[in-house]
Amino acid sequence: ASGAIAVEAETAALALQVANTFSGGLTILKGTVRAGVAGALGASAGRVRLGSEGGGNASLLAYLGGWAHPNPIEVMAGSGGVLTLGYTSTANFSTTFSGSILLGDDLVLRSDSA
Repeated sequence: ASGAIAVEAETAALALQVANTFSGGLTILKGTVRAGVAGALGASAGRVRLGSEGGGNASLLAYLGGWAHPNPIEVMAGSGGVLTLGYTSTANFSTTFSGSILLGDDLVLRSDSA
């Protein structure tokens, strides 16, 4: 699929638990997206945009551990909320965000591994 996905959910998290092939990118306007496996964020060239102008808190969190996420990440300017990139799990694994990261705003890095 070539479409883009936009997420705007202040009180819930979207868990992506299978490899996906969408190539239009992923925009997290507000809320949390949890990436559980390699390829969960779509095609590796698909940009992940975190936040939006005037939006709220937005997070991209890897979990289930041990995966590499090669997608480029763009932290959008003027979001007005807390923007977070990280890993959360009770297991002792590591996750790599290996794509470029373009910082247009402040970014909180989070690690909750065991």
